[in-house]
Amino acid sequence: MKRRDLAGENPHQKAELHQMEDCPRCALFHAENIQGPDLSYNDIVDADAALSLLREFHEEANTDHQVISILFHHGNPCCVALGDTHAEALTNAIDHSDPTSIIEGIYVTNGIIDETEAALLNRLFLHVVIASDVTSQAGRILRDQQQLTLLSHPHLMEKPASLGKEIRQLVGGYLIQTRNDQLFIKLKSTTSRTPSEAEIQQLLIAWKVVKHTKTNAIVLVKGKTTVGIGPGLNNRVWSTQQAIERAGNHAKGSVMASDAILPLPESITLAGEAGVTAIIEPGGWYKESENIKEAEKYGIAILTTGINQFCH
Repeated sequence: MKRRDLAGENPHQKAELHQMEDCPRCALFHAENIQGPDLSYNDIVDADAALSLLREFHEEANTDHQVISILFHHGNPCCVALGDTHAEALTNAIDHSDPTSIIEGIYVTNGIIDETEAALLNRLFLHVVIASDVTSQAGRILRDQQQLTLLSHPHLMEKPASLGKEIRQLVGGYLIQTRNDQLFIKLKSTTSRTPSEAEIQQLLIAWKVVKHTKTNAIVLVKGKTTVGIGPGLNNRVWSTQQAIERAGNHAKGSVMASDAILPLPESITLAGEAGVTAIIEPGGWYKESENIKEAEKYGIAILTTGINQFCH
């Protein structure tokens, strides 16, 4: 097992990075450092999480030949965008991200970064960029950003044979669990209006993103891009308010994902007033009839998954 010492989450903390002997090819360890400093503790945590989210779109990348662009920071996606070209996906990701939130953040993509994309990235102040490949011209454009670590990783979209387990140390013990490798159990429409095929495609994008967003999580998607993300708040109504506020005018005509049940119809009311057309959520709440009734008032279609996607 390989080991490297590094500073911890805060500078006064000490950390160790260990690489297992059977480390899969898609792991962050196998990325090639083209330029820039070694990754910090915080960068490693965010980069690993961003790559896990990127691999949720394995099918879109391989079957539909979509480029996926993800801006990620402090444990949460800032924006996820799919596009037919790298320039399209990256432009949409930048345009729908809060420019303050992505400062010192992470960018990951399954695309090849050339000089056009490098010029777009040069407008940002990022810590880490990971792509399937980077052209020499792109590297030269980004070289002036001395804080930036540029990584090439041709196997970043491969799915590992095993995700292993998550281990959290407690005072006096450990928590161990299998990793979350399931997307949904069964998709079911619960409202009188069934989501359209276009809405379902957007809902599934939102559902994949919300799976990797700190709970309580709400994600709004329009087209192939997240337009509003409300992560990590103490109740789902606040997360809904935040996602809608971040989306602004783009909330109208968007779809919404909630990583767990919507215990109060207030979130649906907010979504309806903002112009959200469809919602994906686990379902199974004992007051679900109230949510359905509220959704019907706004013509919102609800799709349930039969599974939570908590991410603490």
